[in-house]
Order: sequence, then C-alpha cells, then structure tokens
Amino acid sequence: MRHFFSFIVASIASIGLTVGTASAQQQAAPPPQNAPAPIVRQIDIQYAGPATLSREKILGNMRTAVGKPYSQQAIDDDVRALYATGSVTNVRIFGEPLPAENGVRVVVVIQSKANVTAVNVIGTHALTQRKVRKDISTKPGQTLNEATLEQDRQKILDDYANHGYSQTEVTYHTDVNDQTGAAVVTFNIVEGSKTVVKKIYFQGNTVFTAKVLKKVIKTKPADILSFLTKTGRVNNDQLDQDVTALREYYQNHGYEDVTVDQPQIQPVGNGKVSLLYVIHEGPQYHVGTVGVTGAQLFTNAQVQSHFKTHAGGVFSPQDLRDDAKAAGDMYGARGYIDMTCTAETTAAGDHIINVLFKIDEGTQSYIEHINIEGNTRTKDKVIRRELAVYPGEVYNTQLIDVSKQRLQNLGYFQKDRGVQIYPSDTDVPGRKDVNVLVQEARTGSFNFGAGFSSIDSLLGFVELEQTNFDLFNWPTFTGGGERFHARFQLGLEETDADVSLTEPYFLDYQLSVGDELFYTSADYVSDVYEQKDYGDQIDLRKPINAFSSVRLSYRLEDIK
Repeated sequence: MRHFFSFIVASIASIGLTVGTASAQQQAAPPPQNAPAPIVRQIDIQYAGPATLSREKILGNMRTAVGKPYSQQAIDDDVRALYATGSVTNVRIFGEPLPAENGVRVVVVIQSKANVTAVNVIGTHALTQRKVRKDISTKPGQTLNEATLEQDRQKILDDYANHGYSQTEVTYHTDVNDQTGAAVVTFNIVEGSKTVVKKIYFQGNTVFTAKVLKKVIKTKPADILSFLTKTGRVNNDQLDQDVTALREYYQNHGYEDVTVDQPQIQPVGNGKVSLLYVIHEGPQYHVGTVGVTGAQLFTNAQVQSHFKTHAGGVFSPQDLRDDAKAAGDMYGARGYIDMTCTAETTAAGDHIINVLFKIDEGTQSYIEHINIEGNTRTKDKVIRRELAVYPGEVYNTQLIDVSKQRLQNLGYFQKDRGVQIYPSDTDVPGRKDVNVLVQEARTGSFNFGAGFSSIDSLLGFVELEQTNFDLFNWPTFTGGGERFHARFQLGLEETDADVSLTEPYFLDYQLSVGDELFYTSADYVSDVYEQKDYGDQIDLRKPINAFSSVRLSYRLEDIK
C-alpha cells in the first residue's frame, strides 16, 4: 500500500508540472483572442492503481470527446461528473498540444475505488445470517463506499437493539487487493446478552412524581404483551430521546437549569435490568416583564392578548415558541408572510426572567400564481378545488393551513409530508407564488375473503374500491376525484351485490351526486319463501358551511 500511495503522489506531482508548463507556454505566446479552440484528437486513460472503472464508463460521463473543441469549462465539468459517480477517489484531466495535428491530446489520470467481491458476516447467533444480511445494502459487484458501510453497520445495531440486544457491538473491515482492486468486506458482530427493562426509577425528583415522569418517556418496563408492543427493550437512541424529553418537560415548567444524567443501566439478574434517571431540578423561574417592539399593524396589547407568556407566570421555552407562532399567525392571516418574531430573554433578579418579543413585520404579500407539482395521477382541478386561496387574494397563511388539511383529508397523498405548500418570490413586488407539492399514495384496494356466519352460514366476498376514480380516464380510471365501490358476496343463505359511484363536484359545482345499484337475495328470512330486493338510490349533498350540509336521497326498490 505504501508503494501504491507513493505512486499516486508522484503521478499528481507530475500532472501539476505538466499543467504548469502548459500554462507557462500559453502566457509566453498567448493565442489570438478570436482564434478557434483546438480540436480534441485523442483521449488517453491512465490508471493510478487497479483499473476497476472501465474506459467506456469514464468516457460516458465526460462532455469532452474526440472531434469536439477543447474547452476548460468542459474539463471542469468532466472532473465533477466523474467524482459524482462515486466510483473514483482522485481525478486529474489535462491537455497536451499536438501542433502537427492542430489539436490537443486529453489525458485522464484516474484512481478508482475498489469493487466489492464478497460480503462476510461473522458472529450471528441471536439473529440469523439471512436477517442480518437484509440490513446490509453493500452487495458484491458494487463500488466500495465507506459511508454506505457505516450506514449498514448502524442498521445492524438498530436491528439488534429492536430485538433487545442493546449491548451489541458491530465493526467492519475491508481487505483490498492492490493488484486487482477486489475488496472483501467483513462485518464482525459481538451480540452480548439480551437485556429487558424490569423497573424504571428516578432520583432527585421532588417536583414531579415518578408516575408523572414515566408518562414523559417512551421507554417502558416489559409486560405480558411485550412480544407484541415491543416494550421493555433497551434502545440507546430512545434513551437519549427520553433524556431530552425529561429535560424539556422540566424546562417548560420553569426549571430552566435542570440537568438529566444519562440513565444508569443496572443488571438485576436473568437478563433483566433497571434504569435509573438522576435529575438535578434546580430552581423554578418566573416571568418578570413581557414587552413587544416593532409592531405597527397591531397594538402591543393586541399582540400580547394572543400570548401564553405573561408577567408573574412560570417561564416556559415552549410558551415562547407558541407565542412567536401565534404572532406569526396574526400577521400571516393578513398577508405578512415574511414577518419574523423572536423572543429575547434577560435575567432580572432572583430567578426572574424578562421577555421582549421583537417583531419585524415585513411587507404585505398577495398571491400571483398557484403552481401544483408531483401529481402524476390526480388532475390539477381536483387539487385546486380543495384550496381555500385564489390568485389575486392576500396570501393568508391560515387559509394555506386549511388548504393543506383539506388535501390531506382526501386520502390521495402520503401521510408524512405528502402535502407541502410553500411560497416563492416572483418578479412582481409584493406578489408571491403558492407552490403545492404532493406525493401521491395508493388509492385503490382489492379485497376478498371467506367466512362463516350464524345467519349466512358459509360465505365468500370480493370487493373493489377506488377513492380517486375517473370514469372517463381509460384504461387506469384514476385521477378524477370520484369514489367507486363494488362488492359481491355469496353465501349459502344470502347473496349481495352493490355498485356505487360518487362525484363530489358535479359539473364542477360544490354539489355531490352519487348513485348506487344494489341486489340482495335472502333465504334465511323464512322457510316458506325467499326474498329478493333490487333497485337504485340517488343521493345529492350540498354543503351549507364547513360544518354542515343538506342531503336529498331518492330510492327506488323492488321487493319480491
């Protein structure tokens, strides 16, 4: 390896000399400003180490090519592109003049990363090799990447922690063949013993009882349902979060100087442990004075009327954050979306803190355009009709929040960050664009099953539902915001079938129109006769306001 790195240093040094010489020659005899760029006549690939990256892949990531004009900008882009592949550790590209051919020979000196040829796992007992290997994303044939190996190591640790082996140690090492560039990765696992939380104790708590503090943390003692709820497991990351939660709980009740030590894990035998949280509470702080500066649109009294923080009350960092948000909502509802509110605290005597809210109102903004992105199936109009804001109106942040909630309630988009709405600047002063970014989720379902009922006896069913249906969008029939439902159930005593379609915005008006066709055949009603019901029902629903609506139904049914 020492000789290999010496070769690399020597190669880089020689490249620097070549580039410096070329630069000196250009300065000595600069070409005319209007002279055409020389043409690339030849591209040579030189490897500093094993040639694990093919010539084709190198050239495929370069703009510079034989027959094209030589460009320093293209060379810089090529260097960045080759680094971006993640397959190289060092790249140098330079040109050598070819006066006889009126062109340039481009030399690419590259040191590529090793290729993984094997991944070994040693030390697994509690978890199977197959399960551990699922946590490892590094596979044979891939480029060796230290960052990926570290991520794999952490995934293995997390997997063991989730199974109660919190003391597991995982290390890895790589064996690289300097001649071929082949790398063998080995993960070494020392599992340790399984630990289960038996008891949780607190020391130093005089303000809050242990019962209250146990509700603050997420780590819980094991119980008879632990095999389902996974309680009682020691997870180091969760313990860190519990310490933070305890500290913030105390601080939000005025104990600004509180400290919470890392929990002590104390063995109690048979793989069980107890956790001890040591708390240093400190004194309780109260609010001295509360002031507001910078408010012009509202009076100071109007702003403070929305605050939780008040003179004489318990000092709480969470209240300060809530108060800043409340002020932001006041201004945001009137279009001042760039408004900022910061809370400045100063000590004012024995355990007293004065608070000053500094407001920078900014300027009022109106909506220029509403841009929708990320909807691959759902039509734009299905999203736009749920928005509570329109171009030309004041940029009202409260209505933006309402719009976001409406879109999330549709169930068309991912639950976590499936709907994001944010402003962006425009070329028009005082105007902002509203950007709606969505991530679509699955809206269709197909279910089937069988069972036994005391009434229906043996039965089976099949059900199809699409909550984002579009009757006229063949062949996917999705994206129109309609709701389609079909179900067929067959039993020894009863047969049911129904098909329904609902259009929530009939003819683009806020009028919901639905139709349902149904059929039922039942033998269990009587031993003397069987009953068959079939028909159709039409429903119309018109919202009156956000909380109420009026509904009209017409049902036509034939009973035999």
